[in-house]
Amino acid sequence: MNDLSTGVGWKASLESIRKIYLAREYNTVLKCRVFNYGKLNGEPCLIIYIPNNKDGVMGFLPESRAGLRQGEKLEDLMRDPYIHIVPEEINRREGTCILNREKALRIASKRAWRKISEGSVVEVMVKKVRRDENKRVYEVVCDVEGITAIMPVGEISHRYIKDVKWRRGELIQAKVLKKKETEGKRELVISRKALRVDPLSRIETGQKYAGVVTHTGKKTHVLVGDDIDGIDGTEVICDAREVKRGEKVLVKIVSIAGRTVYGRLEG
Repeated sequence: MNDLSTGVGWKASLESIRKIYLAREYNTVLKCRVFNYGKLNGEPCLIIYIPNNKDGVMGFLPESRAGLRQGEKLEDLMRDPYIHIVPEEINRREGTCILNREKALRIASKRAWRKISEGSVVEVMVKKVRRDENKRVYEVVCDVEGITAIMPVGEISHRYIKDVKWRRGELIQAKVLKKKETEGKRELVISRKALRVDPLSRIETGQKYAGVVTHTGKKTHVLVGDDIDGIDGTEVICDAREVKRGEKVLVKIVSIAGRTVYGRLEG
């Protein structure tokens, strides 16, 4: 494979160079992972290799072209599994280019908006978990191809959620409940719950289930079900016992009243 020397010890393949030129010509939005943080002519920037850091083109994303949202920092993008970019200024001799994320997001969001409809199942990237003054989660802010997607806390799970462990950059599946466009601002309302089977439907009175203790005190709370991850599953309220949080136990279902399940610890 022929290479083009950067003059600084880096080599970009002709195939990678060709990919960059085609992307610029056709406004192709590329999804790439950030490699490092640095400065370009004194301006903070991210370093991205396209398509890889073996023989790819070295790309520089200046802060001024990063399309950062309110409160977002350039360093935050390093936590994402990928970011959207389009090549702009290409230095063929050195095998480098200047990238633009702001333009890429405009292109990607416009195309995605046309394809997405209410009821669509989409992959979303977690951006931020919002909490109130009492630190209780009330919504999760996500991103879908540059479109802001809001997941209210009630749409995370069929059960009551005290907290979520999601971090920025995590990818999850969700269903689009609503599309909203106000003064040119596009936003989706999404639900993870809509894609999950209600775990309560799997619970029967008189049956025994393995579970994990989630709370102790005047009552012992046990999470049971096929998906014991703190989000899915059914919480069963039992009488207090000498058990610890996180302990695996066996619980027998005594009664079900609405969405409240009562049980008895076995053994």
